[in-house]
Amino acid sequence: MDKDYIFAAELFEAYIPTFTNKFSVVSSKKTLLNKILKLKINDDQKNFSIYIKTPLSKEKHATLFTEFSNIEKFNNFLNSSEKKFKCVEVIKYIKGPPEALILKESQGESFFQIIKDSSHRLSFGDFSRSLNAAKISGECIKFIESHTCGKESIHWVKDEICGQVEEVAKKILILNKFPFMRESVKECLEIIKNSNFAENESYLSHGDFHPENLFIDVDSVTLIDFGISRPQFIGYDAIYFEHYLNNFDRIRYKPKNLKMIYEAFWAGYERKLSPALLKANKAQIFLNDLVYLSTKNGILPFQKIMYFFDVLKAKAWLVR
Repeated sequence: MDKDYIFAAELFEAYIPTFTNKFSVVSSKKTLLNKILKLKINDDQKNFSIYIKTPLSKEKHATLFTEFSNIEKFNNFLNSSEKKFKCVEVIKYIKGPPEALILKESQGESFFQIIKDSSHRLSFGDFSRSLNAAKISGECIKFIESHTCGKESIHWVKDEICGQVEEVAKKILILNKFPFMRESVKECLEIIKNSNFAENESYLSHGDFHPENLFIDVDSVTLIDFGISRPQFIGYDAIYFEHYLNNFDRIRYKPKNLKMIYEAFWAGYERKLSPALLKANKAQIFLNDLVYLSTKNGILPFQKIMYFFDVLKAKAWLVR
């Protein structure tokens, strides 16, 4: 019998007996931190899908409890949106062993899939769905900011971010093969350290707000993946979303459509960010980009060339 099936069966027998012998394993995949099983539950009354997330190693065990806690935090204020903005539904958090977070599959369609269906050069989908999804996504960030801004001291938030940024910078200086990027790293550190913000210019960010983590259903949006949610400078999620769109391949996707999605998103978000907030948020995202690009840098010549151009593209976005 498949070991994923056996694992799920033993988990259900110990913690959710009603699911025992009523499921099938659909898929299995690994992310940087977790293994994720997708299961189909064949209940007598209705069928639905769930996800079981388990940590890949003992060192990473805290991430699931962090995600579970963050979902509870977001639910506390998203519930007041009258179901317009929602969190992924938690079926159960299991402290373990084995530790596991069991989530119900979100209603609606992935925003990423909507963009693919309507903006890929080979597609002829209904583009208005992409614009509606973009606008409601911007409204979602605006709602999150309005309900959490100023809850944490801006000085505490800045100290936390500076500490994280310095750790990121150390990794880049070790990994990066291009000496000219060292100046960019120092420049980003200075931007964040020297930024001054008002007391209410912090909020609880989702931290990974992009189309693959948003599920759109008519006039509502469901958020998933809260593993890195944390206090941030106002505008972080909005800038991160913009950055994600900016990285869409212009050869495969229609630039005009992507531009309209970008504009619809900012129309929903509405907030005009100060130059200081723009620079500080972009600097953080740029540094995270460098870590990712440095770690995926291969040894083959063409990989190094592609890496070089990826870095230049990220740098151009930073100063734009």
